Amino acid sequence: MSVISVEAFKAKATRIIEIDGFEPDEKVEIRIKPISMLGMIAGGKLPNNLLSTIDSLFAKGGSKVQNGVVDTSDMSADDLKTVMTLIDSICNECMIEPTFNDIGEYMNDTQKSQVMTEAMGGINALIPFIQK
Repeated sequence: MSVISVEAFKAKATRIIEIDGFEPDEKVEIRIKPISMLGMIAGGKLPNNLLSTIDSLFAKGGSKVQNGVVDTSDMSADDLKTVMTLIDSICNECMIEPTFNDIGEYMNDTQKSQVMTEAMGGINALIPFIQK
């Protein structure tokens, strides 16, 4: 067994996902990397005040994210703004190609939610930490 190269490690850590395009039944591919929610918090990329939002979306009474869409039916305007800030932060952290900085303003809410859903492994790992 040999030590993995930097390039090989990055290739294994990133993956290409499909999200909805702009035409019916259209899909577009983007490359994402895994995210570390604790790393985002520690690095100031995710404000501590969003922890309660993460908890309410993914922990309390089951997930409010289904099939790449956040259930916003019972959220206030302030809650919606906070959720969109969270989704944008996650997209910014995990999108590699193209980057969120390059296309974020052109993405619709469904596309952003789909990217976030793909990144949920890190969020689900954080839930026990939040609940303590």
